[in-house]
Amino acid sequence: MVNWAISSTTTIMHVARVSLLLGLFLFIKVVIEDFVNEIAGFCSLNLSERVVREKIGSGLVVISLILQLEASLVPEDPMRKKKRDSTKFFDYGMAILVGFSYGLPFVFFVVQQGEMKF
Repeated sequence: MVNWAISSTTTIMHVARVSLLLGLFLFIKVVIEDFVNEIAGFCSLNLSERVVREKIGSGLVVISLILQLEASLVPEDPMRKKKRDSTKFFDYGMAILVGFSYGLPFVFFVVQQGEMKF
């Protein structure tokens, strides 16, 4: 606890790791709930089921937290104006996540005319 007060960046990293663990816990909880109740398969993208929506949402949160943590560990060089290849990877990863998170519900609810079950 004393070491956390030394630097705000280490405090932020500890909070981010705790958030990642909580996100993983929620993802595992939803996967187990889906498995026990046999609602949908693990790789199901049927957004009419609540469990699938929660599973996809918590999975996206976990992936984005991992990308953010990895991006924060990459040291920035103020002398170089060119971005490193790894930071481009994280930028593209976040862009792909945003595209998937907006595209999947659009395709399901607009194109396929799906309806939600509660």
